[in-house]
Amino acid sequence: MKAIARGKERAQRAVAEARHRWPVVDHGLRTHERYAEAYGARLAAAIAYFGFFAIFAFGVVLYSVLGFLVEYHVDLREQVDQFLQENLPVIDSDQIAAGRGAAGVIALIGLVVTGLGWVETLRSSQRRIWHLEQAPGSAIVRRLVDLVALVGLALLLGLSFAVVTGIEAVVAAWAQPVAWIIRPIGWVLLAGVNLVLAVALLSVLPRIRAPLRRLLPPAVAVAVALVILNTLGQAYVRGVQENPAYSVVATAAGLLVYLYLVHQIVLYAAAWAATDRPPPAS
Repeated sequence: MKAIARGKERAQRAVAEARHRWPVVDHGLRTHERYAEAYGARLAAAIAYFGFFAIFAFGVVLYSVLGFLVEYHVDLREQVDQFLQENLPVIDSDQIAAGRGAAGVIALIGLVVTGLGWVETLRSSQRRIWHLEQAPGSAIVRRLVDLVALVGLALLLGLSFAVVTGIEAVVAAWAQPVAWIIRPIGWVLLAGVNLVLAVALLSVLPRIRAPLRRLLPPAVAVAVALVILNTLGQAYVRGVQENPAYSVVATAAGLLVYLYLVHQIVLYAAAWAATDRPPPAS
Protein backbone atom coordinates (compact mmCIF):
# COMPACT_ATOMS: atom_id res chain seq x y z
CA MET A 1 0.00 0.00 0.00
CA LYS A 2 2.87 2.35 0.81
CA ALA A 3 4.40 1.71 -2.61
CA ILE A 4 1.09 2.58 -4.28
CA ALA A 5 0.80 5.75 -2.20
CA ARG A 6 4.37 6.77 -3.08
CA GLY A 7 3.71 6.09 -6.77
CA LYS A 8 0.56 8.19 -6.66
CA GLU A 9 2.42 11.01 -4.93
CA ARG A 10 5.18 10.95 -7.57
CA ALA A 11 2.59 11.04 -10.34
CA GLN A 12 0.87 14.03 -8.74
CA ARG A 13 4.19 15.85 -8.42
CA ALA A 14 5.02 15.09 -12.07
CA VAL A 15 1.64 16.44 -13.20
CA ALA A 16 2.07 19.56 -11.06
CA GLU A 17 5.55 20.18 -12.51
CA ALA A 18 4.27 19.68 -16.06
CA ARG A 19 1.43 22.13 -15.43
CA HIS A 20 3.87 24.68 -14.06
CA ARG A 21 6.39 24.21 -16.87
CA TRP A 22 4.05 24.02 -19.88
CA PRO A 23 1.02 26.36 -19.91
CA VAL A 24 -0.65 24.31 -22.65
CA VAL A 25 -0.64 21.25 -20.36
CA ASP A 26 -2.14 23.29 -17.54
CA HIS A 27 -4.78 24.68 -19.88
CA GLY A 28 -5.60 21.23 -21.22
CA LEU A 29 -6.07 19.81 -17.72
CA ARG A 30 -8.19 22.79 -16.68
CA THR A 31 -10.29 22.21 -19.80
CA HIS A 32 -10.90 18.58 -18.87
CA GLU A 33 -11.64 19.49 -15.25
CA ARG A 34 -14.24 22.07 -16.34
CA TYR A 35 -15.76 19.59 -18.80
CA ALA A 36 -15.93 16.84 -16.16
CA GLU A 37 -17.28 19.24 -13.52
CA ALA A 38 -20.23 20.04 -15.81
CA TYR A 39 -20.77 16.33 -16.63
CA GLY A 40 -19.97 17.10 -20.26
CA ALA A 41 -20.48 13.53 -21.48
CA ARG A 42 -24.06 13.50 -20.16
CA LEU A 43 -24.75 16.92 -21.63
CA ALA A 44 -23.40 15.80 -25.02
CA ALA A 45 -25.68 12.75 -24.93
CA ALA A 46 -28.72 14.93 -24.15
CA ILE A 47 -27.88 17.37 -26.96
CA ALA A 48 -27.35 14.48 -29.38
CA TYR A 49 -30.79 13.13 -28.44
CA PHE A 50 -32.51 16.38 -29.45
CA GLY A 51 -30.26 16.78 -32.47
CA PHE A 52 -31.11 13.29 -33.69
CA PHE A 53 -34.82 14.07 -34.01
CA ALA A 54 -34.15 17.58 -35.34
CA ILE A 55 -31.99 16.17 -38.13
CA PHE A 56 -34.71 13.76 -39.17
CA ALA A 57 -37.26 16.59 -39.30
CA PHE A 58 -34.78 18.81 -41.16
CA GLY A 59 -34.10 15.98 -43.59
CA VAL A 60 -37.79 15.61 -44.41
CA VAL A 61 -38.15 19.38 -44.91
CA LEU A 62 -35.09 19.44 -47.15
CA TYR A 63 -36.39 16.35 -48.93
CA SER A 64 -39.68 18.13 -49.64
CA VAL A 65 -38.03 21.36 -50.83
CA LEU A 66 -35.64 19.46 -53.07
CA GLY A 67 -38.62 17.55 -54.42
CA PHE A 68 -40.06 20.75 -55.87
CA LEU A 69 -36.68 21.96 -57.14
CA VAL A 70 -35.44 18.81 -58.88
CA GLU A 71 -38.78 18.41 -60.62
CA TYR A 72 -38.24 21.62 -62.61
CA HIS A 73 -34.45 22.18 -62.65
CA VAL A 74 -32.47 19.64 -64.69
CA ASP A 75 -29.06 20.99 -63.68
CA LEU A 76 -29.91 20.78 -59.99
CA ARG A 77 -31.19 17.23 -60.44
CA GLU A 78 -27.84 16.20 -61.93
CA GLN A 79 -25.93 17.74 -59.02
CA VAL A 80 -28.23 16.10 -56.47
CA ASP A 81 -27.85 12.75 -58.27
CA GLN A 82 -24.07 13.01 -58.06
CA PHE A 83 -24.14 13.95 -54.38
CA LEU A 84 -26.52 11.10 -53.53
CA GLN A 85 -24.43 8.55 -55.42
CA GLU A 86 -21.39 9.50 -53.33
CA ASN A 87 -23.07 9.96 -49.94
CA LEU A 88 -26.52 8.30 -49.86
CA PRO A 89 -26.70 5.81 -52.73
CA VAL A 90 -29.90 4.26 -51.36
CA ILE A 91 -31.84 7.41 -52.37
CA ASP A 92 -32.32 8.77 -55.89
CA SER A 93 -33.70 12.06 -57.19
CA ASP A 94 -36.93 10.44 -58.45
CA GLN A 95 -37.78 9.46 -54.88
CA ILE A 96 -37.07 13.02 -53.76
CA ALA A 97 -39.30 14.49 -56.46
CA ALA A 98 -42.12 12.16 -55.41
CA GLY A 99 -41.68 12.97 -51.71
CA ARG A 100 -42.77 16.59 -51.80
CA GLY A 101 -46.10 17.62 -50.28
CA ALA A 102 -47.89 17.65 -46.94
CA ALA A 103 -45.12 15.67 -45.24
CA GLY A 104 -42.89 18.71 -45.58
CA VAL A 105 -45.35 20.91 -43.66
CA ILE A 106 -45.64 18.39 -40.83
CA ALA A 107 -41.86 18.00 -40.73
CA LEU A 108 -41.43 21.79 -40.60
CA ILE A 109 -43.53 21.92 -37.43
CA GLY A 110 -41.53 19.03 -36.00
CA LEU A 111 -38.29 20.78 -36.95
CA VAL A 112 -39.28 23.91 -35.04
CA VAL A 113 -40.13 21.90 -31.91
CA THR A 114 -37.13 19.58 -31.94
CA GLY A 115 -34.78 22.25 -33.26
CA LEU A 116 -35.66 24.64 -30.44
CA GLY A 117 -35.07 21.82 -27.97
CA TRP A 118 -31.66 21.20 -29.50
CA VAL A 119 -30.72 24.90 -29.44
CA GLU A 120 -31.90 25.32 -25.84
CA THR A 121 -29.98 22.25 -24.66
CA LEU A 122 -26.78 23.24 -26.45
CA ARG A 123 -27.06 26.84 -25.20
CA SER A 124 -27.70 25.93 -21.57
CA SER A 125 -24.96 23.28 -21.61
CA GLN A 126 -22.32 25.71 -22.84
CA ARG A 127 -23.42 28.40 -20.42
CA ARG A 128 -23.13 25.87 -17.60
CA ILE A 129 -19.56 25.20 -18.65
CA TRP A 130 -18.91 28.96 -18.63
CA HIS A 131 -20.49 29.22 -15.12
CA LEU A 132 -23.17 31.56 -16.49
CA GLU A 133 -26.93 31.61 -16.02
CA GLN A 134 -28.29 28.81 -18.20
CA ALA A 135 -31.60 30.51 -19.11
CA PRO A 136 -30.93 34.25 -19.50
CA GLY A 137 -33.74 36.76 -20.08
CA SER A 138 -37.46 36.17 -20.40
CA ALA A 139 -38.78 32.89 -21.76
CA ILE A 140 -40.51 34.50 -24.77
CA VAL A 141 -37.47 36.51 -25.87
CA ARG A 142 -35.25 33.50 -25.28
CA ARG A 143 -37.43 31.33 -27.54
CA LEU A 144 -37.44 33.97 -30.28
CA VAL A 145 -33.65 34.31 -30.12
CA ASP A 146 -33.31 30.52 -30.19
CA LEU A 147 -35.54 30.41 -33.28
CA VAL A 148 -33.37 33.01 -35.04
CA ALA A 149 -30.25 31.03 -34.07
CA LEU A 150 -31.84 27.84 -35.42
CA VAL A 151 -32.61 29.50 -38.77
CA GLY A 152 -29.09 30.94 -38.97
CA LEU A 153 -27.47 27.58 -38.27
CA ALA A 154 -29.73 25.91 -40.83
CA LEU A 155 -28.61 28.47 -43.42
CA LEU A 156 -24.96 27.83 -42.58
CA LEU A 157 -25.48 24.08 -42.88
CA GLY A 158 -27.24 24.63 -46.20
CA LEU A 159 -24.35 26.80 -47.38
CA SER A 160 -21.90 24.07 -46.41
CA PHE A 161 -23.97 21.54 -48.37
CA ALA A 162 -24.09 23.89 -51.36
CA VAL A 163 -20.31 24.36 -51.30
CA VAL A 164 -19.72 20.60 -51.25
CA THR A 165 -22.16 19.87 -54.09
CA GLY A 166 -20.92 22.87 -56.07
CA ILE A 167 -17.31 21.72 -55.82
CA GLU A 168 -18.18 18.23 -57.01
CA ALA A 169 -20.27 19.58 -59.89
CA VAL A 170 -17.53 21.94 -61.09
CA VAL A 171 -14.82 19.31 -60.74
CA ALA A 172 -16.91 16.81 -62.71
CA ALA A 173 -17.67 19.33 -65.47
CA TRP A 174 -14.16 20.65 -66.08
CA ALA A 175 -11.03 19.00 -67.36
CA GLN A 176 -8.55 17.49 -64.91
CA PRO A 177 -6.02 20.40 -64.87
CA VAL A 178 -8.77 22.88 -64.04
CA ALA A 179 -10.23 20.50 -61.45
CA TRP A 180 -6.93 20.45 -59.59
CA ILE A 181 -7.22 24.25 -59.27
CA ILE A 182 -10.91 24.36 -58.39
CA ARG A 183 -10.82 21.66 -55.70
CA PRO A 184 -8.37 23.46 -53.33
CA ILE A 185 -10.40 26.66 -53.69
CA GLY A 186 -13.49 24.71 -52.71
CA TRP A 187 -11.70 23.26 -49.71
CA VAL A 188 -10.76 26.75 -48.55
CA LEU A 189 -14.37 27.91 -48.95
CA LEU A 190 -15.65 24.89 -47.03
CA ALA A 191 -13.10 25.48 -44.26
CA GLY A 192 -14.25 29.10 -44.03
CA VAL A 193 -17.91 28.09 -43.77
CA ASN A 194 -17.10 25.49 -41.10
CA LEU A 195 -15.10 28.06 -39.15
CA VAL A 196 -18.00 30.53 -39.19
CA LEU A 197 -20.31 27.70 -38.13
CA ALA A 198 -17.97 26.78 -35.26
CA VAL A 199 -17.80 30.39 -34.02
CA ALA A 200 -21.59 30.58 -34.18
CA LEU A 201 -21.91 27.37 -32.14
CA LEU A 202 -19.45 28.56 -29.50
CA SER A 203 -20.47 32.21 -29.21
CA VAL A 204 -23.65 33.29 -30.99
CA LEU A 205 -25.87 30.35 -30.04
CA PRO A 206 -24.98 30.30 -26.29
CA ARG A 207 -24.93 34.16 -26.25
CA ILE A 208 -21.42 34.39 -24.86
CA ARG A 209 -19.45 37.56 -25.46
CA ALA A 210 -15.75 36.83 -25.50
CA PRO A 211 -12.82 38.16 -27.57
CA LEU A 212 -12.21 36.49 -30.92
CA ARG A 213 -8.68 35.67 -29.75
CA ARG A 214 -10.21 33.51 -27.06
CA LEU A 215 -12.73 31.80 -29.35
CA LEU A 216 -10.62 31.29 -32.48
CA PRO A 217 -8.39 28.36 -31.38
CA PRO A 218 -11.30 26.17 -30.15
CA ALA A 219 -13.36 27.22 -33.19
CA VAL A 220 -10.58 26.08 -35.52
CA ALA A 221 -10.42 22.77 -33.64
CA VAL A 222 -14.19 22.31 -34.06
CA ALA A 223 -14.01 23.17 -37.78
CA VAL A 224 -11.21 20.65 -38.37
CA ALA A 225 -13.04 18.00 -36.35
CA LEU A 226 -16.19 18.56 -38.43
CA VAL A 227 -14.26 17.95 -41.65
CA ILE A 228 -12.71 14.75 -40.26
CA LEU A 229 -15.98 13.42 -38.84
CA ASN A 230 -17.88 14.25 -42.03
CA THR A 231 -15.29 12.40 -44.11
CA LEU A 232 -15.44 9.36 -41.83
CA GLY A 233 -19.24 9.56 -41.80
CA GLN A 234 -19.43 9.50 -45.60
CA ALA A 235 -17.20 6.43 -45.69
CA TYR A 236 -19.34 4.76 -43.01
CA VAL A 237 -22.59 5.47 -44.89
CA ARG A 238 -21.19 4.07 -48.13
CA GLY A 239 -20.08 0.96 -46.25
CA VAL A 240 -23.39 0.21 -44.55
CA GLN A 241 -25.41 0.83 -47.73
CA GLU A 242 -23.77 -2.24 -49.26
CA ASN A 243 -25.89 -4.44 -46.97
CA PRO A 244 -29.57 -3.40 -47.18
CA ALA A 245 -30.51 -5.85 -44.41
CA TYR A 246 -29.22 -3.57 -41.67
CA SER A 247 -28.49 -0.29 -43.47
CA VAL A 248 -31.37 1.64 -41.84
CA VAL A 249 -30.47 0.62 -38.29
CA ALA A 250 -26.73 1.06 -38.90
CA THR A 251 -27.26 4.51 -40.42
CA ALA A 252 -29.39 5.64 -37.47
CA ALA A 253 -26.85 4.28 -34.97
CA GLY A 254 -24.02 5.92 -36.88
CA LEU A 255 -25.86 9.24 -36.84
CA LEU A 256 -26.30 9.04 -33.06
CA VAL A 257 -22.60 8.30 -32.56
CA TYR A 258 -21.69 11.13 -34.96
CA LEU A 259 -23.88 13.63 -33.08
CA TYR A 260 -22.53 12.49 -29.72
CA LEU A 261 -18.93 12.97 -30.86
CA VAL A 262 -19.66 16.35 -32.46
CA HIS A 263 -21.29 17.70 -29.31
CA GLN A 264 -18.54 16.33 -27.09
CA ILE A 265 -16.04 18.22 -29.24
CA VAL A 266 -18.14 21.40 -29.08
CA LEU A 267 -18.40 21.18 -25.28
CA TYR A 268 -14.68 20.50 -24.92
CA ALA A 269 -14.05 23.54 -27.14
CA ALA A 270 -16.37 25.59 -24.92
CA ALA A 271 -14.45 24.40 -21.86
CA TRP A 272 -11.16 25.32 -23.58
CA ALA A 273 -12.42 28.86 -24.23
CA ALA A 274 -13.96 29.18 -20.76
CA THR A 275 -10.72 28.22 -18.99
CA ASP A 276 -8.56 30.59 -20.99
CA ARG A 277 -7.67 32.85 -18.08
CA PRO A 278 -8.05 36.50 -19.16
CA PRO A 279 -10.48 38.07 -19.79
CA PRO A 280 -13.63 36.47 -18.32
CA ALA A 281 -16.76 36.17 -20.42
CA SER A 282 -19.50 38.74 -19.91
